[in-house]
Amino acid sequence: MDHARYADLFRIESREHLAELDAALLALEQGGGASTDEHIATLFRGTHTIKGMAAAMGYRTVERVSHALESLLDQVRSRALPLT
Repeated sequence: MDHARYADLFRIESREHLAELDAALLALEQGGGASTDEHIATLFRGTHTIKGMAAAMGYRTVERVSHALESLLDQVRSRALPLT
């Protein structure tokens, strides 16, 4: 496996997902655009994807942080944890 090539792909794709996460967070904060549920779904999907990519690359710290955020977002999504 060409680790450097995949590391570059990881960085590129992660930046794209982080930009989507940033936009969804800003929209939630400002209360505009799509519904709250749609923004939370965007946050969950992006975080889930980053977690999977990090796991595949062996980036355990990124994987653990993403997993923790994904778990929180799942609780928000299921209304077990309020969005504040």
